[in-house]
Amino acid sequence: MSNQLKIVTNGEDIGSITFDEPEETLAGGKTGSGFRLRLPATVNLEQPKGSPYEILLDNVRVVFQAQGMEFGVARCDRLRTPTMKNTPIFFSWDWTLPMLAVYEAQRAGNVPQFTAWLYGDLHYRLEGKDWKQEVLSVPFPFNNNGVIKYSRETWTKTLRKMNVLDTVVVEIPFPSDPPSDWDQIFECLREARDAFDKGGSSGWKGCATGVRVALEKWSKKEKESPSPGPGWAVPDPKLLHSRTKRERTDAVRWHVYQLAHYLVHNQAAECDREDAALVLAVLSALLAVRKP
Repeated sequence: MSNQLKIVTNGEDIGSITFDEPEETLAGGKTGSGFRLRLPATVNLEQPKGSPYEILLDNVRVVFQAQGMEFGVARCDRLRTPTMKNTPIFFSWDWTLPMLAVYEAQRAGNVPQFTAWLYGDLHYRLEGKDWKQEVLSVPFPFNNNGVIKYSRETWTKTLRKMNVLDTVVVEIPFPSDPPSDWDQIFECLREARDAFDKGGSSGWKGCATGVRVALEKWSKKEKESPSPGPGWAVPDPKLLHSRTKRERTDAVRWHVYQLAHYLVHNQAAECDREDAALVLAVLSALLAVRKP
């Protein structure tokens, strides 16, 4: 993937900005409203032909879109040098968690891909008697567009490292040191989460499989309350009202197992992203309530 955006002014190609694929993850961190990504890029820049003046690029920004929807603006500091050859730079791209939830639902497990619109202003550095009198010319706007992609592995690892991907559906309660007798259950939960990230029919069904196996192992460890509670066969209002919080929670656990079981044993096309999100979210919430 080239991920290259050209810098063109007055019809002349004077350089490019290439967004690089990191070896492991993109840099970034959480903010009050979500998180910020630091996108590594490489810039190559030449003076326009015939110009005796050095140039400065200012207000450099990239608008990211996917399927006709905008997903924020990445910005870069001034690029001030006569020439730049394979010079590393960074763009800062702010996300909110609701924006991420919308994009992840839209991405549906596919490779992250954006239409990128590059904008900026080019100035000529006009010399004065000394550096204090140096001035900039009026801005000459430039723009271009292209496609920027990151690998699925880089994208999901980045978001998981910042602990934001697991909050898109529900906070997945992975304890740092779970009890040894719960290891297999949490391992199945991880497998369900990874399959959910993969997406597609096989991914959604793999997610349901992980949830079902986790619930089977949980049931062997802690059997649901009988039936799983008074009034199960023919719910009677009085008996139904008498059910405890534990009995009602166990009823949820029993039902989500039945749904996951159905999804696994039917055609993959019958298991879509919403089905996978449902069983994954409920299992995660049940474990969060149980607090092993």
